[in-house]
Amino acid sequence: MIMMMKMQKKKKKKKEKKKKKKKKKKKKKKKKKKEKKKKKKRRTRRRRRTRTRTRKRTRRTRSKGGSNRRRRRRRRRRRIPRGRRRRPRKRKKRSNAVLKRNQGYNIFNEAKRSSQTMHIVKVLRPIVTDIENTTSLTLR
Repeated sequence: MIMMMKMQKKKKKKKEKKKKKKKKKKKKKKKKKKEKKKKKKRRTRRRRRTRTRTRKRTRRTRSKGGSNRRRRRRRRRRRIPRGRRRRPRKRKKRSNAVLKRNQGYNIFNEAKRSSQTMHIVKVLRPIVTDIENTTSLTLR
């Protein structure tokens, strides 16, 4: 009986493992470069003008600077910048003659520009007037 059992218990054959196939890497196809169409060279016909055809331009027309349409287009192109980029307002320059006329060159009138200078002037003015009052000096 035992023998029979032993007989039945046959050794199982080991299953052979299937080898995995390696995946082949696909080769990237190279893109064909498109051939650029060559531009045809334009042959400009040179016009030969005889001397008699040339019109003498008067001095008046020469100063115009291009045709009217071209000038109009040029005018249109000029954009007015907005915001910060806008050109700063031009300050009127006060000539020295105006400053010196009434008083012997007044520093304070000259320095009416930025807030910084105005602050300095605010501090200086009382000091200068005090010195002028105590001594016979004119500092302005």
